[in-house]
Amino acid sequence: MTHGSRSPRSLAARLCLLARAPESVRTGTGGPEGPDGPDRLPPLVRAGALTELARRGLLTDDGGVVTPDLDARTDDPALDDLLELITESPPHGWRDWVTRHAGTTLDAVQAGLAEEGALRVVSRRWLGLLPPRDYALVDGEAARALRADARRVLHGREPVARVAPEDAALAVLAAAAGLTGVVPAEDRITCGRRLGELARRAGQCGPAGGPAAVAPVRAVAEVRAGLAAAVAAPEEPAAASAAGG
Repeated sequence: MTHGSRSPRSLAARLCLLARAPESVRTGTGGPEGPDGPDRLPPLVRAGALTELARRGLLTDDGGVVTPDLDARTDDPALDDLLELITESPPHGWRDWVTRHAGTTLDAVQAGLAEEGALRVVSRRWLGLLPPRDYALVDGEAARALRADARRVLHGREPVARVAPEDAALAVLAAAAGLTGVVPAEDRITCGRRLGELARRAGQCGPAGGPAAVAPVRAVAEVRAGLAAAVAAPEEPAAASAAGG
């Protein structure tokens, strides 16, 4: 059974572009292609894929375990690959799947964006070996527009009930990843209540959703928490070292 199509772009693809927009990453990280950015991009994109599949009803929560629709296909290679991976793997929860083999989803999403012309393949040598595949942003206008959309959702006065669930998901996951172009550090406290409301809205099935009988609010909450933890993890050793003097 096929659900959806490759157009418009998936939530994972939109997040991948948004993260590459200028001023979208946290201060001092060097950007998504800098020293810390690559550690953040795979869980962010994977979180987008998990959220979209949950909203479509193709991933459900069974006692905290992520359970796929075994017969479902989306015609989006990145989403279908993730469904297959979850189907063939031992049971895991939402937070585990945010990081487990997350690079495979990022690779598939970036390859699709490169086919569209939104990214371009660039080469870089590593220890003199054959250059690995890397990507650079081409469609800067689309990336900046996505960042503006996320900021509008987070900082605007539109009632949360009127925000499209897929737009709420974009803003919530971008914020969970710590993209300061979306939520500056000084605004995180003031945005906290609205973020919580948007997270619940993101779990509702809107126009992009599928026939799920139950809104995947729990799934979105778990994915959001898993993403925030994955982003914070690289900082923990440094924080612990500083605390220990």
